[in-house]
Amino acid sequence: MRCLKRYVAGEVYRLIVDPPVVPAFDDLRPLQNSKRLTMKAVAEHFETNQMKVSTIERGKSRDDGFAVKYREFLLHAA
Repeated sequence: MRCLKRYVAGEVYRLIVDPPVVPAFDDLRPLQNSKRLTMKAVAEHFETNQMKVSTIERGKSRDDGFAVKYREFLLHAA
């Protein structure tokens, strides 16, 4: 049990000292608006709900894989 606690403490310490890079999300909503896409259209494209798209855009939740796919979709949208 002591070894497990030491391991967990070491992992938490590494995350505090050297936090992982968080991808930017502040370009998603302006990019969506510039392409004149509705949040409903984006949600339907990704087969998810509008709330997920909204929370990702506002930075209220984090899903790096979705954010990358979303950005690529917006950059290639007509």
